[in-house]
Amino acid sequence: MLVFPKMDHTLTEEVIFMMKKTNWRGLNISSSEGGDQSLVYEKQKGGERKYRICCFDCIQNFFVLIFFFAITAHCSSITQRQIVQGVGSVDGACPEILDDTFCAGTGTLRDPYLLFYIEDFQKINRKAEYRNAQYRVARDIDGSPTRDPAKDSTSRWTDGKGFHPIGPSLTKSFTGTINGAGFTVSSLTIRRADEGLGFAGLIGQCESCGVANLRLQDVSIEAGSNVGALIAHSIKGSILKCSAEGEITSSVSSNSAVGGLVGINEGTIKDSFFRGKVTGNGSGSGVGGIVGKQQQEGSLENSYAAAEMFLVEEGLTDNFHGLIGELLPGVDPAQNSYWDSTLFDSQHDSHTHAGQGVDATTQELQRCPSSPTCVISTSETIYNTWDKLIWDFGSNTAYPELRY
Repeated sequence: MLVFPKMDHTLTEEVIFMMKKTNWRGLNISSSEGGDQSLVYEKQKGGERKYRICCFDCIQNFFVLIFFFAITAHCSSITQRQIVQGVGSVDGACPEILDDTFCAGTGTLRDPYLLFYIEDFQKINRKAEYRNAQYRVARDIDGSPTRDPAKDSTSRWTDGKGFHPIGPSLTKSFTGTINGAGFTVSSLTIRRADEGLGFAGLIGQCESCGVANLRLQDVSIEAGSNVGALIAHSIKGSILKCSAEGEITSSVSSNSAVGGLVGINEGTIKDSFFRGKVTGNGSGSGVGGIVGKQQQEGSLENSYAAAEMFLVEEGLTDNFHGLIGELLPGVDPAQNSYWDSTLFDSQHDSHTHAGQGVDATTQELQRCPSSPTCVISTSETIYNTWDKLIWDFGSNTAYPELRY
């Protein structure tokens, strides 16, 4: 974590106004180390953006209005590179900004926009160029405002419907990248069951987008069709080292796909998992523990689902499965991927088809890492191809976790 020096002074609004007039942007932040501070940065002109943390007392403010650039005794400088490469999070470096801009970054691969708040994710929909930009999560993010009734009346959370998916439609797909940097987004909530057909997840419609190193915890989604915690519909998307835990529910009974991680997968998923509960409609739907429906160009490798599976309504249960709900003919089968058969709803058969992953009990999925010779009913050794630099197999009482 970046640590700023203790400062016992306050930067007034007049000083911030002066900085804006001189091509600096001022933003109030607070610090337990020394009261109010302000993060200011110089507008980037092709080079690296520079930041400065400044504090001044009321006596100094009189002189600062005249000699701002000459007085730096109470300022601490950092750069964009230091923020991006800092160890751990950069908590406190950027305050919440309520307009359409981001606190840091320019949206490129070398200088991604930094995401500090759940509101920052919501901004991605506001401009077409944002949906094609590059992002990096800067710290663990609390998504509970998306389920907070006190904010239901604001435009931010759309009258109680919670988070509005990034890339909400085919004409407004997300085509950028998000690097979670090993951080967690918790308590993301979507309530859109009354909207019927649509796309519900952190990302709704992904087209050649990329998501890596991101954790979602305590996700709660109730939507119509095409639902997944991370991506509702992935077209040539890339998911690497991502996980989600929570409850995913879809109520639409026709042309629907609901998966723990991805609804419809036409891209790649590797080294990822879902743990929680998945509920779908069995009539005309693909319901899976990690993927609802896997279509052409879709692939799943070195991943697992530990999901309680339920049906709202009986129907075509051939498309109801612990890992991939529906695997279309000719599509690549799941590679070295597993699903927890112990958690599967005992009222329904799993209809295990070739290519939809290998079933294993909770005990097998948790204990096999400590036993290299652990073989399940298919004579296949669990996790034998999984990279130990990517996966932490922990103890005999826990599922594998991702290393970041």
